[in-house]
Amino acid sequence: MQVSAKAKVGISELWDTVNEYRQALEPCGELDSRRRQQRVRWLWTYVGSDLERRLRTHPDIAACTAELESAVIEESITPGHACDRLMERFFTRN
Repeated sequence: MQVSAKAKVGISELWDTVNEYRQALEPCGELDSRRRQQRVRWLWTYVGSDLERRLRTHPDIAACTAELESAVIEESITPGHACDRLMERFFTRN
């Protein structure tokens, strides 16, 4: 199916296909299930973003971040171990 909003080609056919797909998913509850899963993914995306922001702006963490990033680049510490150290430092001080 070729669709181009600019050339005004295939738009109605696309919407017909989208509506058919939706009508197939709704009766069996699949659409609702996917929406619930999506909301949970969004929750953890927000948690991850907020936690990263707090880690990057926390004075104690910012002080050791550059050192740990360098160690990860030099492969003297794994990214997972560096993460563990950042989390431990953050959560033992808060």
